[in-house]
Amino acid sequence: MKWPKRILIALALLLAIALVLPFFISLNDYIPRIEAEVSARLKEPVSITSIRFTALPLPHVTVEGITVGTTDDIKLGKVRVTPDLFSLLQSTKVIRSVEIDTLSLTQKAIDKIPEWSKPDDTQSPQQPPQVRVESIRLNNVLVSFGKASFGPFDARVRLNSK
Repeated sequence: MKWPKRILIALALLLAIALVLPFFISLNDYIPRIEAEVSARLKEPVSITSIRFTALPLPHVTVEGITVGTTDDIKLGKVRVTPDLFSLLQSTKVIRSVEIDTLSLTQKAIDKIPEWSKPDDTQSPQQPPQVRVESIRLNNVLVSFGKASFGPFDARVRLNSK
C-alpha cells in the first residue's frame, strides 16, 4: 500500500511543478536573440512583444506582438506553437500545430514570401527538414492591397507528413 501512495504523491508533485514553473522562467530574455536571428534570415526587421510558455493543458509557447518589415508589412497578434514533445529528441522536430490570431498582411509582404520560403543554403537536399509543421490555423486574417482589402477570414491547413 505504500508504493501506490508514493507514486501518487510523486505525480502530484510533478503536476504542481508543471503548474508553477512557467511563473519563474521568463522567456522574454530570449527576445533580442530571436529577433536578430529571424531578421537575419528574412533580411527584414522583426520585433516581438512577449514570449510565454504554458505547460497545461498541452505544453505550448505563445508569442505576442510580432511585426515584420520597416512599415509593419506583417503584423501577428498572437502565435501559439504546440510541439510534439517526443520529437524534440529526434533530428526532425515536429510542430503539431501553429495557431495564428489576428494576422495582417500587405501586398509588399505577399510579394516577399517566395523569397523568404527558399531553403537555407546550409541544408543539403538529401537531409530531412529540421522542422515539420503538421497543421496551421489562421484566425482573423486581413490582407491589404493598397486601398482594397480582403478579409477578415479564417483558414485551416493540414500539412502532409511526407
